[in-house]
Amino acid sequence: MSNLSTESARSCLITVGTTEFNDLIETLDSSHEELLSLLSKNFGITRLIIQKGKGKHYPSNLCKKNAFDIECVCMEYTTAEKLQQFMQEAELVISHAGAGSILESLRLKKKLLVVINETLMDNHQIDICKPLSEKRFLHYCYCKNLLETLQHANFKNLKHYPSPDHKALPNLLNYEMGL
Repeated sequence: MSNLSTESARSCLITVGTTEFNDLIETLDSSHEELLSLLSKNFGITRLIIQKGKGKHYPSNLCKKNAFDIECVCMEYTTAEKLQQFMQEAELVISHAGAGSILESLRLKKKLLVVINETLMDNHQIDICKPLSEKRFLHYCYCKNLLETLQHANFKNLKHYPSPDHKALPNLLNYEMGL
C-alpha cells in the first residue's frame, strides 16, 4: 500500500456503502486475476480502492501483489470527504445500488457499473438501476455476471447525468401562485 494520492494513477473505486455486500467482495476476490486483467487492459487501471463496509470478507487475493502491477487498498469505511475524493479521481466506479453512491457517481460524470444485491428484500435496487440504464446513464449487473458485463459494456456510450435545476421548484411555486 502506497500513497493514495498519486496523481498519475488511474483508479477504480469499488464501494458497498455503509452496509455489507459480501457477495460482491467475494465475487471480485474469487475472480481476481480476470478482474485485474480487465481493469488493466480495458480501463488502464493502476490502483484499486475497495471500500468494503462492515462485510466479513477481506479481498486478500485482490490485495496481494499481482502481475498487472495494480496497487490495491482496502478499507471498511472512510470519511465522506475522502470517499468523494476517491470517486472524483476514479476512472471507473463499481458500486452497490445505494441511491447516494449512484447519484454522487453520476453527478461526477463517472463510468459507473452498479451491482445489484439480490439478497435484499423486495430487490428494490433494480427499480433504481433499470430506468437509469435504459436512459444510458449507467450499466448494472448482478454478481453472477459482473465480469461479463464489465468486459462487454460500452462505457463510451453512457450519457452524462444532467445537473440539478435549483430554480425548478421556486419557478413552479411562483407559477402556481401566479407570481
